[in-house]
Amino acid sequence: MTQIRDTGPPTLSSPNGSRDLRPSALSVPVRAPMRPRRRPALVAMGIALAAAGGVLTATVVAHTGSRVAVLAVTRAVPVGSVITRADLTVAHETPDSNLSPVPAAQESNVVGQVAAVALLPGTLLIQADITTATVPGAGQELVGVALGPGQLPGRPLVAGMRVLVVATPGEVNGPATGRIPSGAVPTIAAVVVDVGSPESNGTVVVDLSVASAQGPALAAIASTGRVALVEQSAGG
Repeated sequence: MTQIRDTGPPTLSSPNGSRDLRPSALSVPVRAPMRPRRRPALVAMGIALAAAGGVLTATVVAHTGSRVAVLAVTRAVPVGSVITRADLTVAHETPDSNLSPVPAAQESNVVGQVAAVALLPGTLLIQADITTATVPGAGQELVGVALGPGQLPGRPLVAGMRVLVVATPGEVNGPATGRIPSGAVPTIAAVVVDVGSPESNGTVVVDLSVASAQGPALAAIASTGRVALVEQSAGG
């Protein structure tokens, strides 16, 4: 029987038998790690951006800190309605000399007062929007009159404006007054309480406060559609 001798791992040699080619004997050069090169321009740019970011943050913080708490409207409040706490919320706004919103600290004083105009959701509450007087006041009635283009003054109507309601001549078939004779033009003095948003055809509803004795007559005239509004001077 032939015995097999263990002679260890095989030895590699070159064709001429003069060099050991085993993997453990091969010399592999090791390259030193490359050190990153600094670019002064990029470093300067990074410093500048960091400084700009700090200035921007400081500006935002300062701007936010200058805001004040004011009252805003959360749901529609018709003119003449009592304002409740549920109608209001607190908003934070930057002070503006052109605006005079009611400070949030006065909320308890506002609740229970009356809306002098129609309050719309999402708007800031200003002092002119509220009043302690009920609308309509004692001895007054509130009548809504629908007016189209050509039936009201060219400049916008505002609450508190004094006007004359004029029945235009022609076939006026009011339910209570019937035909208005030619030459007789009834007029009724009134005060604008609120102005609605224009409809697609340009018609707008104006709420007018008139003396109680003239409320029914104004309603009858307004129902005919043949009516016009004339602005009076501030002194009447």
